[in-house]
Amino acid sequence: MVISILASLLSLIVALAQGALTVQVAVGPIVVGSDQASRIVDSHPGADALRIAGSEGLYEAQDGDWTMVAAAPPSGDLVGAGGDSGLMLAGDHEPCLRGGSSMPLQRSDDGGQTWTAVEGAEGYRPLAIWPDRDLALASSCLGLHVSLDSGQTWNSVEGINSGLEVTTFADVPQTDDGGPLVLVGLTGEGGTSYLHSVDFSAPSAPIVSEPLKEYYAIGALAGEEDTYVLAALDGVWISDDAGVNWERSRSGLEAVTTDEDPLLEGLPADMSPDAYGLNAVALLPGERPGMAVGSVDGLYVSYDDDPGWIRIEGTSGQVNEVVVNGDGTLLIYATDEGVFRIDITTNA
Repeated sequence: MVISILASLLSLIVALAQGALTVQVAVGPIVVGSDQASRIVDSHPGADALRIAGSEGLYEAQDGDWTMVAAAPPSGDLVGAGGDSGLMLAGDHEPCLRGGSSMPLQRSDDGGQTWTAVEGAEGYRPLAIWPDRDLALASSCLGLHVSLDSGQTWNSVEGINSGLEVTTFADVPQTDDGGPLVLVGLTGEGGTSYLHSVDFSAPSAPIVSEPLKEYYAIGALAGEEDTYVLAALDGVWISDDAGVNWERSRSGLEAVTTDEDPLLEGLPADMSPDAYGLNAVALLPGERPGMAVGSVDGLYVSYDDDPGWIRIEGTSGQVNEVVVNGDGTLLIYATDEGVFRIDITTNA
């Protein structure tokens, strides 16, 4: 049964730059029936069907509404294989270097209808699944882990410094049948982070690059082919040659990013810990390609034909995750208040 989105009753229409696109911005979290969405199900970039979860169910976007496809999944981060595969993983690890309790990694092969704990995989945060290769990735406080049997057994990825925490991750689609290729951000106790690419063309012998870039704090990653994107404390860094050279994009992001690189200049003495930063990034496909970033206060977009950044009015709060569907018509993002949606249409 298709369940309507009550939150869509609370919306406003905002025209973006050059009048090329219109977005409908929800001013309240997505509520399906009486269930408020609180988690996004991660899958590969550009997935046709986006999924979210609340305390009562697992929902999939269908024809402008959200359809309940299963009961509420287990706690933790959620990853789905997408497509016709029913494979899903759910789990998380304790705060690294600070202690706490972990939860067991849970696995479903029927689209979330049933779940089973994975033996020996307590404290694993799922990252991605490639069902056609029986390949899955997860992180823990001991580094990056790979499964060659669709999440049933796990091994550590050699070449990843287990003394650093995996703090951000991105699947980088390759159209030449190469890969899978991913970007991984590793952060040390002092706050310095290191960006690596990892090539899983031979899943049993992945190739970990040397650090492609150093940056401060956690940030966020995205990419496609040889284009890598790092959303950081001091702006959005873009490489078009697989991490060899980088250029910074910051025009329009001055209110939420630092002017100088904290690794070189340090942090401003009067800076509040949550005053600046970009926590999420996604590439925008469709009629007008570009990027969206989630900041400490709302969502910003930039387009290939107009690379300055524009704040989407009606968005607010710390945006922790941004996901876009394959044709670029639906964007969902998560804050501490819940999951929101933005509908993107081309003006006639």
